[in-house]
Amino acid sequence: EPMEEGDPVVAIERFREHHAELSAVILDLVMPRLSGADLAVALRAIDPEVPLIMVSGFTRNAQIDLLLQESLAGFLQKPFSQRELGEALARLGHAPRRGGVLSE
Repeated sequence: EPMEEGDPVVAIERFREHHAELSAVILDLVMPRLSGADLAVALRAIDPEVPLIMVSGFTRNAQIDLLLQESLAGFLQKPFSQRELGEALARLGHAPRRGGVLSE
């Protein structure tokens, strides 16, 4: 069952409480209060294994490429279709380790 949280600071707390239930996290590069890159670092500190997929209205650039090397399982450029999201989740290379997805 997907979970959704629009505030990245609150998302960190929800992730801390529910990360064992999640198979992936989808986060935006640009958010209020905290960048997607900073959120990825915070989530990795809690659970270094959960796959993170970054989404952005910006084109893929050096910052996103660095994040892909360091901590992201994938990147989707907005707007994207439900099919593209499904394909990105399928590319994780394994069956979901858990049931939910936390989405910013």
